[in-house]
Amino acid sequence: MISEPQSLFLVGIFFIVLGLTKSFVVRRGSLHIPPGPTGLLFVGNLYQIPKREPWVFFKNLSKNFGEIFSLNILGHTIIVVNSLEAVDTLFVKRSPKYANKPVRKMAQLTGLAATIPFMDTGSLFNQARKQFNLDIGSRPLSKYYGDLEDASLRLIEDLATDLRCERLEEHIDRTHGLLFLKIAVGYNGLRHGDDPVSSRIRQLATFAAKTLVEHIRVWTAFPSSASSLAGFPVPG
Repeated sequence: MISEPQSLFLVGIFFIVLGLTKSFVVRRGSLHIPPGPTGLLFVGNLYQIPKREPWVFFKNLSKNFGEIFSLNILGHTIIVVNSLEAVDTLFVKRSPKYANKPVRKMAQLTGLAATIPFMDTGSLFNQARKQFNLDIGSRPLSKYYGDLEDASLRLIEDLATDLRCERLEEHIDRTHGLLFLKIAVGYNGLRHGDDPVSSRIRQLATFAAKTLVEHIRVWTAFPSSASSLAGFPVPG
């Protein structure tokens, strides 16, 4: 015999499962999303995506569902755009309609919201991209060939002092930093050794790569905490 508390518990579990199932089905059917493979209840297509060479899996799905298809992972719909032409149409030519970005609280707090990676699509973003291509595009890049050759020579000289490449990443970062400074502001930097200006650039890049990325999910999940820190003084 099942006692009354056990009965109430089972009834509660039943209604919870029923509610989740209904919300899953209604949500899936109410959205105007591209077609995709049928998944399992709740987990969706989670276990269908291979860990190794997932691009082969996506390519095979494109043959059945087209260049744009959808997957469901734990109730979250993922749209897969699997062709260069579709990417160019959606995110470049028709970006104001299809390429909206979420609010990036951490970028606003750090003052990076005005940089190209964090810009919203629109006229300002398009102008920034055009200006970028005017200076760093494939054609105007020819005027920097001398700087590229000099940077390559510096990298070879650094590697000659580290034949086992124990500091390979450091050498590459230093070369990229000095090349960026030369093209951007005409700064040559030190031929050998650690350049102070380049070091500051690397520190900023490290901050953006670690601090910004690690905390961006926190501010996205708890936007009120980001607004409460907007006027908080920080060193530097």
